[in-house]
Amino acid sequence: MNYSNNIPEIDVLKSCAIWLAERGVIPNQFSLAGKREDKDEYKAKILDIFKDSNSKPNFSNIGPDIIGSSNSEFWEIECKGAGSGKPQTYRNNFDRGLASVVRYYDDISKYPNLKDKKLYLGLALPAVELYLKELRKITK
Repeated sequence: MNYSNNIPEIDVLKSCAIWLAERGVIPNQFSLAGKREDKDEYKAKILDIFKDSNSKPNFSNIGPDIIGSSNSEFWEIECKGAGSGKPQTYRNNFDRGLASVVRYYDDISKYPNLKDKKLYLGLALPAVELYLKELRKITK
C-alpha cells in the first residue's frame, strides 16, 4: 500500500483558518510547531491569509493550533498533517490530536467571557484514507 499522502500541517491549518473566516469566526491565535526556520515560514504563510484584513493574528508556542471567535462562537482547533508514515503513525497522530482536543475542553475555565458564546472544539485532519479509517473506528 502507498502511504505517501504528503499534506503538511501548515496546509491543514491554513485551510481551517479560511473555513473559520468563511463562517464568520476570526482566527486570532495560532500555535506553530516545528523548527524555528519552519515556524518563520509558517508564520509568513498565515500572515498572507490576513494581508487584506484589518486583523492580525497572535502566535504562540503552546496550546491549540487555532483559537478563533465571533460574537456567538469560540473555537479551539488542533490540526494534523499527513505524510509518508505507516498506519501506526497515523493512529498515534490521530490519538494525540484527539487527546489534545479533550484537554482543551478541560482548560476552558481560563476564558471567563465565554458565557455568551457557544464553545466548539475541533480536530482538523486531511481526508486521507488512514485518518478516515481512524474516524470510522470511533464513529461506529
